[in-house]
This record gives sequence, C-alpha cells and structure tokens, in this order.
Amino acid sequence: MGDGRHQNPGAKPLLDEQQQALLVQALEGEPPGGGRWSGPKVGVWMSELLGGPVSSQGGWEDLRGLEYAHQSASPRSCFSF
Repeated sequence: MGDGRHQNPGAKPLLDEQQQALLVQALEGEPPGGGRWSGPKVGVWMSELLGGPVSSQGGWEDLRGLEYAHQSASPRSCFSF
C-alpha cells in the first residue's frame, strides 16, 4: 500500500489565471501604505479581490508562486519588482 503523496496535486490555487494577471499588474506598482510588497500586503489585496479573508500565508504563497526575486537576505517576505 503506497502513501499516495506523489499523486496528490495539492490544493486548488486561490487565484485563477485572470486574477493572477491582475496581481502581477498590482505588484508592478506601489503597495497600499507604501514600502515593499509582502505576504501580508498581498493577502490584503487578494482579500479585496476575492471578497473574503486571505491569510498572510496565502499572500506569501502567491508571491512565491509567481517567482519574484527576493530583495534582501532578511527572513521577512519582502520583494522588489
């Protein structure tokens, strides 16, 4: 009996392709409140788009999934575009 992990595709993404394109456009501009885009800021942006709560972790996962370059070596999830 196998464990089946390699057959599990994981959870469905929160954003569809069109919404991801909107996120990429948003990430090219200034984040709300200034500073750098971070997981929490993307989570807030996604919450407004989707009309429901999105965690900081959800925002971080989308940033990571879009493969944006990490700006600093700090442990915080800040990105540069």
